[in-house]
Amino acid sequence: MIHEAHKFSSNSPGVLTVHRLRSAMFEVGLFAVTDYYSHAAPATEEPFHGALHAFKDCTLAGLLENELQAVQLQDQTVRLTLATATNWSKPLPLPPATADLCPLFSNSATALRQSVDITGRAYSRILDRLVHGIPATGSVNERHGDSFVSAVLRGESLEHFHLFQRRAPPSDQPSLDMHSDMGLFLIMTAAEYFHLQYRDSRDAIQSQRLLSEARPESGLLIELPNGQVVRPVFEEGSLLVMNGEGASMWMRAEGLHASPLPPFAPPHELLVPEAEGAARAWFGRMYLPPRDAVLQHGASKGMTFNEYREQTYEAFRDGNPCCPESRRGLQSAGNCSAGQIYCWMSCTPIGDLSCPNIVCADNEGVLWTNQSEHCLTCKPQCAAAPLTPPSPSPYPPGTVLPPSPPPSPSPPHKPPPPPAFQPPSPSPPSQQSTSDFCNTRITPTTMWMTGFQFTGSASLSCIVYLFSEWALNTRVKFAFACIGTFLMGVVVPALGAGRRFVWMLHEANPAAPLATSTCMMVALVIQYMLQITLGYCIMLFVMTYQAELFIMSVLGLTCGHFIFDVYGRWERSGCTNSGALEDCQKNVDPCCAE
Repeated sequence: MIHEAHKFSSNSPGVLTVHRLRSAMFEVGLFAVTDYYSHAAPATEEPFHGALHAFKDCTLAGLLENELQAVQLQDQTVRLTLATATNWSKPLPLPPATADLCPLFSNSATALRQSVDITGRAYSRILDRLVHGIPATGSVNERHGDSFVSAVLRGESLEHFHLFQRRAPPSDQPSLDMHSDMGLFLIMTAAEYFHLQYRDSRDAIQSQRLLSEARPESGLLIELPNGQVVRPVFEEGSLLVMNGEGASMWMRAEGLHASPLPPFAPPHELLVPEAEGAARAWFGRMYLPPRDAVLQHGASKGMTFNEYREQTYEAFRDGNPCCPESRRGLQSAGNCSAGQIYCWMSCTPIGDLSCPNIVCADNEGVLWTNQSEHCLTCKPQCAAAPLTPPSPSPYPPGTVLPPSPPPSPSPPHKPPPPPAFQPPSPSPPSQQSTSDFCNTRITPTTMWMTGFQFTGSASLSCIVYLFSEWALNTRVKFAFACIGTFLMGVVVPALGAGRRFVWMLHEANPAAPLATSTCMMVALVIQYMLQITLGYCIMLFVMTYQAELFIMSVLGLTCGHFIFDVYGRWERSGCTNSGALEDCQKNVDPCCAE
């Protein structure tokens, strides 16, 4: 079914416009902004067509091959993504190669991102006005409580350019299942469709119209509060603003004029057209809640967004910060291999579980939410209920809404079209890690909780070497860490021997000048400080329960003891006379030096 999307200008909204915005925000959750495009692609006649068309051309020409992430969706559609972000209102640049290889795309993309940024700031003002009752004029500090303006200014936004192409026969599955986004809101371009054999922009725009007419049920589909699934229509060149679950789940609405209803976050899905030789280009920016925002509803109420994001780390990294009805895709297609979920510090097989919602929980069903806590009984289990509470309907009880239309008949199967281009081969879910040494897509660990662990398993997390930035995620790094641990073990007894040498000099010349005696005391203190520091570092290496680091610690201390204690004293005295016996029995504790 077709749904006419609400259309608005980005100029200062009047009373009537605000009323219509309220309706769009609480009853549909999506509307279009129609007058931003003069900033997006000034060199072209079509709104923002310059950025998406240039992105398509650069992608098909292979100029951005090393900068793109390829993913194969469930209906065999290939999605190529160029990702960037904005942090604390500061946009991160596109990959450096983009400006050199695709200057037209780089320039138009920068202008498009600026227009989206202006629209996002304006919409945050409107949200504050309609949800929180905050006046839409005057300055708002970036730390102004739970205001949407504050969240937009100090939060993070994920920005993605996508190019979709069908490379398989027609499928009954959508490209992306029905889901709602976990961000505050999403600002996106209306998708553009291209016939890959066309290079002229007018032909491409015409092909977009032909594609939409040939398959009206394709593209973006949204679910209204009454359960009706519709395809919103809007003017070419519009920017679309769509609410996310984060606006109600992570933002606290307080105050005398606060709205009793949260903004409606429409569930939506994507159906890429099955037209032969067609591609779909799209850009979107997801505004995420601040890291310190607190969950307002559900069993995990009080959890911060940063804690939630750590649990769904891979979904955010792949640009899918959503809460789909089926959680298995979120959990298994990200951090771990297919058929696994991340459960208590490692990727755990889900076994024969066939339920849609699989979680990591203990024997009493308590979710494992804090990754730093021990949970010996945690294992994959079927969740009793969806993890995300549903959004309340904005309609009063008793409202009668039209029923959903009957489903459209499936089109007949056609033979697969010949591929018009060969994008980078998509990585299957089982090869998400950037290293075969350990799983780089899950949080590194500082200690194994189940005893000594050897390296070599790509499903386990990487080990941290003293500092969080020093994650041993490659064999080379791990080898250097082992060598460094061994050398530290050798140096600890060497420092003990150095301290004994200084004492020997002092005893040989007890009447040394004051300056010499002072230097000796300083040398003794510095050597002691270094010895105890290295000793405790070795203790920390042992406490990681990483078997290789433990072995190198023991070997290093043993070699150092042999070189600087046993061998040296044996050569001097043979450890046979009674005068040297006491020295031969001395030993240095690497944790608590003499």
